[in-house]
Amino acid sequence: MNNYSYELALLSRRTYLLQKDMMYDTMWYVNKKTTRNTRDLFGGRIMNNPTVIDGSLFKTLITNGTIALRNDHQGINELNVFPVPDGDTGSNMQSTMMSGVKAISDLENESIDNVAKALSRGLLMGARGNSGVILSQLFSGFAKVFKDQETIDIPTFVEGLLQGVKQAYGAVINPVEGTILTVAREAADKAESIVKPDSGLYDILKVYR
Repeated sequence: MNNYSYELALLSRRTYLLQKDMMYDTMWYVNKKTTRNTRDLFGGRIMNNPTVIDGSLFKTLITNGTIALRNDHQGINELNVFPVPDGDTGSNMQSTMMSGVKAISDLENESIDNVAKALSRGLLMGARGNSGVILSQLFSGFAKVFKDQETIDIPTFVEGLLQGVKQAYGAVINPVEGTILTVAREAADKAESIVKPDSGLYDILKVYR
């Protein structure tokens, strides 16, 4: 493996770990309207495992995932090697997600359709760099799938993940594997392979373990 391939592989692994941390952090903030509990695979603690996602829970997941990204964005900057080693991918991702969070910050008790649409608009308007554009497209998949929905079940959430990956690949002229596109695609494919009609949110997010 040459140095460039090694750096791409390292970046992909770092992105995977960051996404795992984002999912781990968000699960501590899920709302209390859940139907069953599960044991936290990371620490043996009990946490909620909702089978229905409303607008408030979706907003919470996005907000706290963005906090995790903000806390670790410099690590991504240091591993930024593609398409050019300009050291700003983490900063661009953070800025893009903060624009999305700002767009949904005042929404209270809204449908998941309204939250997803506002998030998608905010991300698109605030997208910075290639990574920001890709992020905006990943989340636009949710807006498309959640259209006209007050709440969604977990199989629909997974459908949103898959649609986001499809749109993200379509937004890149020459998609390169070993980047965030690969991480998003493989995670969504894994989620699709394990989801069941009665799955809880944590059942899906644990694929990032």
